[in-house]
Amino acid sequence: MASFIKIPPKVESIKEVLSDIDIQKVKNYLEGRKEKYENENLRDSIIFYLGIDCSLRRQEVINLNWENINFEEESINIVKSKGGKSRVVYFNDKLKNLLLSYRKLTGNYGSAHN
Repeated sequence: MASFIKIPPKVESIKEVLSDIDIQKVKNYLEGRKEKYENENLRDSIIFYLGIDCSLRRQEVINLNWENINFEEESINIVKSKGGKSRVVYFNDKLKNLLLSYRKLTGNYGSAHN
């Protein structure tokens, strides 16, 4: 009886991509919104730019620590990325300044996501 069941073809997942206009809308929102708590916009901007500019995945942002960030080389060492592999990504001056500002404001030099 099972031989009569047709298996549907594999369906490729559709990846959603933000347009330049959508990216600009998010930037404008983050720059202009009223903060509910201290450093909220700065933190959220860093998360946004890590995803947009560095292509970090959600879990990679969560696992990020200050010791993974090399400010001199403007690089981030991603440990145990997708598939258990490590990789290095590079960031621009905009993200570098945001990261340094956040670290200075929070006084946190251990875990980058606290």
